Amino acid sequence: MAKVFISYKYGDKTVRQNTNCDWSHWASGIENGNYLTARDYVDHLMQRVLTDHTNKAEKDDEDLSHLTEEVIQQKLYDRIYDSTVTIVLISKNMKGAGFEKLQWIPREVAYSLREKTRDDRTSYTNGVLAIILPDETSSYDHGIKNYSCMTEVQTQNFFNIISSNMFNRNEHKRNLCATCGNYHHYGSDHSYIYPVKWDDFIGNHNFYIDHVLGLKDRLDEFDLTKTHD
Repeated sequence: MAKVFISYKYGDKTVRQNTNCDWSHWASGIENGNYLTARDYVDHLMQRVLTDHTNKAEKDDEDLSHLTEEVIQQKLYDRIYDSTVTIVLISKNMKGAGFEKLQWIPREVAYSLREKTRDDRTSYTNGVLAIILPDETSSYDHGIKNYSCMTEVQTQNFFNIISSNMFNRNEHKRNLCATCGNYHHYGSDHSYIYPVKWDDFIGNHNFYIDHVLGLKDRLDEFDLTKTHD
């Protein structure tokens, strides 16, 4: 059983709006002309998928509006401190304008990758999954593109701290492709922050959680970036 923290862009509605998942837990419902957002995907994970794991994400009805940013940050960091796996939901418009170091997702990822000690208790580096959400057209191209000879992760669309921790194995495993003439990474351990499509994760979530927990035990094999500036 893992303790799972989820990082995401709350109001991003450039996500798939169809009913591939059971959204019956969503009070308003898309049939009333509302939009699903990244937060609804978090709710689905918390209520329908990750029931065999401990959830460290904040609840949707948890009112933080009266708190200062410093207090909110401390509350979130407390949850990350007590977690073992961080899931980052990669929605198409997750990156807001302005400096990355001032946005929540890169800050939460950075904290997830650090080791922190409090009162003689150490929180070690989390395993991290980057789950690509389908966009409003059901496409994954903002995160992953499939070609005849390779699967290309669109790291240029991610926050720097996420892209820097992909394809960061100290000893790269690459093959020369006879189809396109380029070198391609191979194997399931090419990236510490491991990318996976939403539909693939939903179909076999424990496999992917176990996978990043396994990478967490092999930290010395990766060149980790732990800052987000």
